[in-house]
Amino acid sequence: MSAFTFETVLDTKNPFSLELLGAPSATVRHQLTGTMHLHVQKPVQFKLISIAFVGEAYLTYTTNVVSVKSDAVQLCRSEHNVVDAPTTYQPGEYSFPFTLTVPGDLATTDSSKLKAGTFFWGYDLITCAIPMGLFSRRKVSRQTIKVKRVTVQPSETADVRFGAKRAGEFECSLYAPKVVNTAQNAVHASIYLHPFSPKHKVKDVQAIVIQTEKVKFDSRVIEDSVGGIRSFMPSPMDIDPLNRKSMEREPLVKSDDAKPISKTVTVPNPDQESFTTAWGREFPVELEIDLIPGELLPSEELAWISVAHGIRFTINFADPSVKPLNVMAPFTAANILDELWSLQASHDGITPPDYGEEVDHSMLLDSNTSRVASATIHRDIYPEREPVVPDLADDLPPNYDNEEECPVPYEKEVSSSS
Repeated sequence: MSAFTFETVLDTKNPFSLELLGAPSATVRHQLTGTMHLHVQKPVQFKLISIAFVGEAYLTYTTNVVSVKSDAVQLCRSEHNVVDAPTTYQPGEYSFPFTLTVPGDLATTDSSKLKAGTFFWGYDLITCAIPMGLFSRRKVSRQTIKVKRVTVQPSETADVRFGAKRAGEFECSLYAPKVVNTAQNAVHASIYLHPFSPKHKVKDVQAIVIQTEKVKFDSRVIEDSVGGIRSFMPSPMDIDPLNRKSMEREPLVKSDDAKPISKTVTVPNPDQESFTTAWGREFPVELEIDLIPGELLPSEELAWISVAHGIRFTINFADPSVKPLNVMAPFTAANILDELWSLQASHDGITPPDYGEEVDHSMLLDSNTSRVASATIHRDIYPEREPVVPDLADDLPPNYDNEEECPVPYEKEVSSSS
């Protein structure tokens, strides 16, 4: 019979899940609390008992004949020693509270869902108990921690209006959501069409949701590990998960992918003979775009990873000599809070950072928040304004003349029903 057993639990709503509210920030440190429960069946002396929050990343390469994995590189580590000197425990139950410091800029993207599929990272809560004695065995528990970033439910008027034009030929106004909940199974958009001449009559409008994924990560650990893999391979092989042509280049983890996460929706002009110019002028063309289940990842922007989203509109003209007009309307994909929370002071009297006043503020839910009514959440987080999502117009240029560039919002939010 084993001399002892243990389990470690976090003070979070979900047992092994962290929810971060607000934008990521390298300057913010979260205090993650929990308790280790030790069950001793017979007297045992411990040399060390430690609890650590560890983030690791590694590179993989798989073919039909070989599968290799690089050494792990550490993204972050916070450790708390419950016992750090020889201590004897008699049979009984013991509880040890602990506090770990967690960075505010953790990457929350599920790396297993990225298109590249070669670079992976994750977070674990590792508990290690080392008893004294020559023949005593250490016990290690590794529990995977899911980290996700959440945001407040946007207002019902949180649509953005975009404009695109070809001077003297064609103009259009697009309405797309500013924030899309990752739990949604469809995205709604609409477009007004304004052809200036019969030559620019519209044949149909197509729309598809695009997700771009960029990873650029460099590490001496991965570099040395990949170099070692190459050295012990029985025959020369191009261990190049990034499709680089030369093995002499530095093994930098780098990928830049774009993939559709919906099917293409096509809405034809109802008048397929004369292609009336009245279509889409007084009433918008409505598009309901069904998302591929499980493919929509939350948007993320860190120094080494970027996940972004947009709806790509393609306007095809009846005259085949006229080049189609392609417009990308960006939006943010986010995990929307399914329960309402508010700020509260922590047990030591320190108030967590306010979200909404500074873009670099981030907050850890559960351990320093409490649930409140829906009327209170917006007043707490946005005390200076009505409960609406801040407009993107202030951060973007006011004009759009080149169809190869992204369109820009007008200067105010409008409802999709207007």
